[in-house]
Amino acid sequence: MLDASNPVVVSGAEVLAWADLAGPDVVWALPTRPRLAVASDGGPDAALMLYRRGAGNPPDGGQLSLTVDLALTAREREVAAAAGAARRPAPKDPDEEQPPVEVRTPQWLDATVHAELVPGLTVDGTPTLMGDNTCLLTAQLDAAQAADVQAAWDDGFPDATIELRGTVDGARSAAATATVSGQATRTARATDDGCGATEQRQLSITVAAAASGSVGVPLHLHGPLRLPAEARTTRRTDLTL
Repeated sequence: MLDASNPVVVSGAEVLAWADLAGPDVVWALPTRPRLAVASDGGPDAALMLYRRGAGNPPDGGQLSLTVDLALTAREREVAAAAGAARRPAPKDPDEEQPPVEVRTPQWLDATVHAELVPGLTVDGTPTLMGDNTCLLTAQLDAAQAADVQAAWDDGFPDATIELRGTVDGARSAAATATVSGQATRTARATDDGCGATEQRQLSITVAAAASGSVGVPLHLHGPLRLPAEARTTRRTDLTL
């Protein structure tokens, strides 16, 4: 289970990561913000449809569809695994080959996604809460919104932002110690003169215990939302009525 009290620092990538409560062979990781999902053809999962009356006229309306998720890239997985491996204790046998660190996706308990695409146009969605936590965002555009979105789309959404607020399943490890002290008395056998010897000793015992409890780990992931240049024409459809 994800150990919320034991974050893993991942350098060189926009990744959040945590250790596993059971041991060093697992790392839990996800990106620092939602990003456009990858469609089946390998491009970004985004689509803009604009319709207008007459060629060359401003759009009269349209529809925008964006699918975002929290999928890690192959490189991000490699970097997260390397960060986890660096935290493992060295094996007793220097020739022992350790298994690769497994990178797992946290289990979502709840989440919402909010994006501001252009000033005055926001879209909200509820992710799947499974796997990469995919979320579909859609907007029906009136004439003014369509014109603003067209301009922003052609520039790659330079000012768009996205955020996800949610909770993942995890645990927090805790350690506690307790000291028990007392006094023991021993009386020796009486001597010939009728006197006995008494010995007292102070005893102290320290007990250490470790415990963990399941908790919901709140997360706020946010950042820019950008449309790659190569998708600005291939993912756009213009209809002339």
